Amino acid sequence: MKRIVVAAVAAAGFGLSANAVAQEHWTEGPVWSCTYMAVSAENWDKYMLYLRRNTLPLMNAQKKAGLVLDWRTFVKPQSSPSDWNWAGCTQFRSYGEAMDFDAADDTKLKGIAAAHWKTQDEAAQRTAAAERFALRKVVSTQLMREINFRAAP
Repeated sequence: MKRIVVAAVAAAGFGLSANAVAQEHWTEGPVWSCTYMAVSAENWDKYMLYLRRNTLPLMNAQKKAGLVLDWRTFVKPQSSPSDWNWAGCTQFRSYGEAMDFDAADDTKLKGIAAAHWKTQDEAAQRTAAAERFALRKVVSTQLMREINFRAAP
């Protein structure tokens, strides 16, 4: 019995030390959720105007309410018509915050949306926001963790 306990403790210690070695080069930072879009040249100005009128105020309100840490947008030339040329990234404290449902946060998000779209009716909000679907194509969405390098020894 003593041998089993010693083996279990050793295995647990090895697992912990393996994690410590794996992250000796960095510390974990926040998590980013990035959605990549393909926006055609003929829809570019309409989509940018939509973002300025709707996404910008919604994201700023979410940041002010503490629902997201930050958000960023990126553009790049497309290498093909199916490649992305616009990306929107939202920064969260953790994977859990980025992925898990939280009723209190959901209530805050619904309040922000209702204030922006000037209606509590979620179906009406979806209808008002639907114009964006015709202006872009979602290429992919990815979650990634930001890392912060430690100083070199």
